[in-house]
Amino acid sequence: MVETSIIISLIGVLLAIGVPTFQNALRPSKISEAGVALQSMVHGAVAYYDATREIDGERHSQCLPSSAGPVPAQPDPKGATVNMAVYRDFAPTFEALDFAPPTPTRYRYTFQTDAADCELGNRKPAVVAQFIAEGNLDGDDVLSRFQRTAQATASGLQVDALLVVERRVE
Repeated sequence: MVETSIIISLIGVLLAIGVPTFQNALRPSKISEAGVALQSMVHGAVAYYDATREIDGERHSQCLPSSAGPVPAQPDPKGATVNMAVYRDFAPTFEALDFAPPTPTRYRYTFQTDAADCELGNRKPAVVAQFIAEGNLDGDDVLSRFQRTAQATASGLQVDALLVVERRVE
């Protein structure tokens, strides 16, 4: 009987140490999803901006697609598969950016721009694009927000190096 209680006590101590350690290790992997996905969206926007395309028989460059998102409408703290077909209004923009949310995703993703147009490089003030990920990582309905920003210039889409984070660990 004493041996059984010692074994149960040891298991309890190991769980008391192991569970919080596991949870602390899991949180950075949840957070890293946003940075990786936003970087993918940024790369797609840079490629889209740099490409020359034909629209109504004329060649255009320095283009940005229209704003889109959030996709999905509500983030799932446990992670979910996003069916882009459900978001028909936003699908063309995310396709143009060659972006699909990772599977499973814990965030909702948004692309916002001041102007969905071409020949944006010489506009004053500069056209700004924002890449946003918002997630409810702990299920309390408070969203963590991760954001990258870029400006349209004549030499290309200039992406800010900073990943702005609000409420990283809500």
